[in-house]
Amino acid sequence: SNVSISNNYTNVKGAGFASHIKFDGAKLLYDSESKTTHIFGCNISDIQMSRIGTAGAVIEHKGGNTMGVARWFMSNILISGSTGSGIKLAGSWIGDMAAITIMSCASYGLEMVLATDGLSSANAIKIHGGEIYNGSAYGCYFEVVSGVSFFGTTVEGNEGGGINLAANCRNVNLYGCYFEGNGSVSADADILVGDIAHSVGTAVGYGLGVYGCVFWDSTTNKDYAIELSRMQHAFISGSAFNGYVSGGINNNPALENQVTGTVRESITTVGVLVNGEDHLFRRVIEETQFTGSATLDFPSIASGAEAVLTLTVTGAAPGDFVQVATAQNLQGLSLTGNCHVA
Repeated sequence: SNVSISNNYTNVKGAGFASHIKFDGAKLLYDSESKTTHIFGCNISDIQMSRIGTAGAVIEHKGGNTMGVARWFMSNILISGSTGSGIKLAGSWIGDMAAITIMSCASYGLEMVLATDGLSSANAIKIHGGEIYNGSAYGCYFEVVSGVSFFGTTVEGNEGGGINLAANCRNVNLYGCYFEGNGSVSADADILVGDIAHSVGTAVGYGLGVYGCVFWDSTTNKDYAIELSRMQHAFISGSAFNGYVSGGINNNPALENQVTGTVRESITTVGVLVNGEDHLFRRVIEETQFTGSATLDFPSIASGAEAVLTLTVTGAAPGDFVQVATAQNLQGLSLTGNCHVA
């Protein structure tokens, strides 16, 4: 049977990974739904856990009736195999994970889904470092989360893909994370956002940030690292994409006006970084500058008069910012410029 905890401020602590709890058709369960009040301060550290037998998570936070597991901490934990997910959070708030390794799960490594009351999933969760790898499904699967942040986490070798932000996920941010070899077919992705197979009939999520991350596809020949279908305000900056067939990011909105955001200062080893671009999603510019030059006789311009000079600058587009400069003495004249269709 499950090891069920419903008391506040408990600690499950081992002596390192040599301390190994092996569940057979059971799990470590923090059950605030049955308690009908919040559970606070549930901490787990310095231990290895795994599960065999009937499918299910190794560690689960179970919320309901507007109650959940709150202000908790997990550190230095190894989930070394599971017949289901490694860690499942359903009604879990204000928590931290540090140096958590989740491997070889039959389902998701880290799962965050709605509690039974249908009101909350996981909010204000921070994942520091650690690794999620060699799972049979997505490394992470999230529904209706809010304020989930990864810092330097590795997501690698998961057969279904890396991270699936399925339904109405809000404010998910990744800083300095590493993705490699996730997925098993070309259509899989390291980050899948709002795919209609998972989010039909749900609200569009908003607030995805990817900053300084590395994406590497060394074996699966995936088309793209990031697939965007439903997400308002996606921001991707300073990240590298290596080895993808078609490019780093596929902007593939499921419905009109479903994807907005910006991509800046990112690099890729293939020619196309952003695919399926529309007017709502600004393609990476990489601080590109297009230049042109022409000659104008400034002394010939009478006092109170003006002169217009038109020149062709290859690569420029209407609405681009224009900067005009000259080495001559303007003697009180001012320079302005704009970009328009000839």
